[in-house]
Amino acid sequence: MRIFITIMGLAACSSGAGKTDARADGPSSIPAPLSAVSLASEDIEHGKALFLSQNCIICHNTTGAKKIGPGLKGVTQRRSLKWIQRILIDPETMERDDAIAKELALAHPERRPEHGVEQTWMLPALLAYLKSID
Repeated sequence: MRIFITIMGLAACSSGAGKTDARADGPSSIPAPLSAVSLASEDIEHGKALFLSQNCIICHNTTGAKKIGPGLKGVTQRRSLKWIQRILIDPETMERDDAIAKELALAHPERRPEHGVEQTWMLPALLAYLKSID
């Protein structure tokens, strides 16, 4: 499974750093199954392991610095939980139907590999890790 476009979409630069972008939660046709993010250390460690094993670190820093894609620090403050889940679950639909994801694709035109994030075990762990680096 490849997660590059997803992580790229999460990290968008915004002028309102530290604030959730109120423009969108993404298309409601994509499920957003979680209502909260775990702060359990085992979930954070699992998310970090996924982030590294899926090679997200090749393109994304866990700081605010851009690499090939944008840095991830603060992403859970800039984007709503629903938006983050939707970009992780179905980045292709998000890029097609969501204004923020479209802007990100234009700002970061590098080739993004196909991928998939499994909702029951990958999604909660990745969200926990992203929250932990904020």
